[in-house]
Amino acid sequence: SVQKKNNEILIKAIDVRIKKARHVLLVPHRNPDADSLGAALAFGAYLDSRKIAHSLYCATPIAPTYSFLPGIQKLVNTPPDDVEVICTFDAGDARYVELEKICSLFSTRPFIINIDHHASNEYFGDMNVVVVSAPSTTAVVYRIFQELQINITAETATNLLSGLLTDTGTFGNPAASAEALAVGSALLECGARILPIRNALERTKPIGAMKVWGRALSRLRLHPVLGIATTIITQEECAQSNISDDDISGLSN
Repeated sequence: SVQKKNNEILIKAIDVRIKKARHVLLVPHRNPDADSLGAALAFGAYLDSRKIAHSLYCATPIAPTYSFLPGIQKLVNTPPDDVEVICTFDAGDARYVELEKICSLFSTRPFIINIDHHASNEYFGDMNVVVVSAPSTTAVVYRIFQELQINITAETATNLLSGLLTDTGTFGNPAASAEALAVGSALLECGARILPIRNALERTKPIGAMKVWGRALSRLRLHPVLGIATTIITQEECAQSNISDDDISGLSN
């Protein structure tokens, strides 16, 4: 299709632009999930293969849940001064990555590359790879790697699969398309480790979070006419249990 051809041209243009950069800053959205982080970390592996200096930076703290992601220890608290390109991941708008605040750290505004899959994306980058048909941003990065013939290691595959599983609800929501299943299968063949991903994202929760989940489930009500189930979690309960939004994500599923 025309759109596919345009994306192929754009991906090659991004590869050319990145090769010229002294330093690339990889930026997931604030309070990042596994899709945003996994995409950024996988992209870092691509930059390693091109021998391009890069750093991973986030405007907000990253939840301990994601400590299993390969390469997460590369996260920096302050980006270096020589950043020439910023790549954002999984953010529909510049505010979601606090881009203005990050750009203010540099004397010259860096070139912005926006990689995402949300239909609501505002195309805020100087280059935008936004594939709304993709099930996750990690699936978009996978497409980029396929186009550029980038070798996918087991560590990179684990990062990509983490995002894919997150955004498809472990292949249990409408995003679980034929493409999602095909990409997931390919990543497993590349050596992605699905068990650590599921253990970290689905089977490990703080006791405080489990208690709040219990209270939320005890309040579950089904509307007799609309067939809609609702419940409530209060900010006070989250504060008392010392849990974050990330600890209660997935409850709606």
